[in-house]
Amino acid sequence: MKSIICNPSYGNNPYIRTTEMALKLSDKLGENISVVVPHLYGEKQTRILRETFGEDPRIILDETFGIILRKIFFEGTSYAAFLEQWMGESDAISEEAQEYLHATYDILCEISRSPLLNLGISPAFYNSWFRTSVILERAATEPAIAIDKTLLQTAAEKFRALESRYQLHMISVPGTFDPGKDDTPIPLGVSLPVVDEQVVQHGVYVTVSGIPDVGPLQSIADRLGIKIYASDSAKIQRSVHALPGILAHQEIVAHIARAGWGAIGTSLATGTPLIVPAYQKDEDPEIFFNIRRIEELGLGVEFRNQTATELLAMMKILRPRIAEYREKLLEQFGTLDGAQMAANIIAEKLLENY
Repeated sequence: MKSIICNPSYGNNPYIRTTEMALKLSDKLGENISVVVPHLYGEKQTRILRETFGEDPRIILDETFGIILRKIFFEGTSYAAFLEQWMGESDAISEEAQEYLHATYDILCEISRSPLLNLGISPAFYNSWFRTSVILERAATEPAIAIDKTLLQTAAEKFRALESRYQLHMISVPGTFDPGKDDTPIPLGVSLPVVDEQVVQHGVYVTVSGIPDVGPLQSIADRLGIKIYASDSAKIQRSVHALPGILAHQEIVAHIARAGWGAIGTSLATGTPLIVPAYQKDEDPEIFFNIRRIEELGLGVEFRNQTATELLAMMKILRPRIAEYREKLLEQFGTLDGAQMAANIIAEKLLENY
């Protein structure tokens, strides 16, 4: 059986979106093709994939691949330390991953999302909210980002070399920045979640990402002082567990999340404004630019110690702006299903070359 290898970065969104694209590519090709996903986050990841895709037998959660990839992940402590480790160890870990994957699977292609490893697979297709190399270059010129500028520039050069091996670079719209001339734009790939049918009270929804520190999310939820629903109720105090589909319910007035593109895309898909914590000095610089981006587009606001009244008033202002922006995306692309568009593009490339 042929296999599509998913090569995601850290956090929940990358493995969800690469899996979604790979499954839709399998559907498009109409063949019995497995989707190999690194098992990165234990039972939590298993649950999220089941909630998102059901019991799809094509998905192979590979524990060994996950262990290899986790060696190089950013775990939410110091992004500078992560970059130093990545530059020193990524080549050796890439070789380890290559040896394992090529010995284990009959590989059709690779689909990545902001990849950290060179898996030595061809053809390989890059997908992200923007090229990591460019984000780091721009971070090096941003005074508000305290990471050593030489470190950022050196890491940007190494990421550029990694990115250059991909046959195609699909960049989401919206994304951290607008796609470049050599990029293929696609709509932000988040399908509309299934609406949760439970009885919903007036409240907010908190998305807990793969980054461990939830303190800033808890602070925002507590400030609003209304019912709290959460993707992981074990981590958010006084919350009730709910699937992301609850965001489509009219009683959910705000989406509280880290400023990652999974959360941004879910807010866009459901029309629910975001409230995001402020950028912290040890975070991924992408978050700094993402916060600026969502405020430019009117998709959400940064928490700056506003009162509950101020935040709720802003949520009412942003709802029609989000609806208007979604219409613009639909006019531009003819669809909001970025994963399906990516699968169609990849299928064409595969048929051209093989």
